[in-house]
Amino acid sequence: MLSSAHNATYLSPTIQNEITDACNDLISGELVRKVNAARCFSVLADVMADVSGVEQFSLCVRYMDLELGKGTEDFLGFVPVYDLPGKGLAQVLVDSLCKRGIDMQY
Repeated sequence: MLSSAHNATYLSPTIQNEITDACNDLISGELVRKVNAARCFSVLADVMADVSGVEQFSLCVRYMDLELGKGTEDFLGFVPVYDLPGKGLAQVLVDSLCKRGIDMQY
C-alpha cells in the first residue's frame, strides 16, 4: 500500500497543470487513434484572435468513428498562427496535424 504525507493536497498550480496535461495527452492520443483507424478525415480550422491579440486557429477533425458507427467531429486544440497568408496557414495546419500524430496519407 502506498501512502503520502498528510499535507500532500496536490493543489499547487504546478501539480494541477501536470494533471491537466496528462489528461490532455490521454484524450488526444485516443482521438488521434480513432482518426487514424478511420483512414479518412477532414479538417476544420477557423482563425481568430484571442484576448491578448494573438492570432490562432481552432483545429477540429471530422471522421467516421468505427466504434460508434457514425460520423464524429472532435476538437484537437488551439494553434497559434504567425503567418496569415494561405501558404503559411496551410503549413501550420499540416505541421500541427503531424505533430499530433495524425497519419497524413489519409
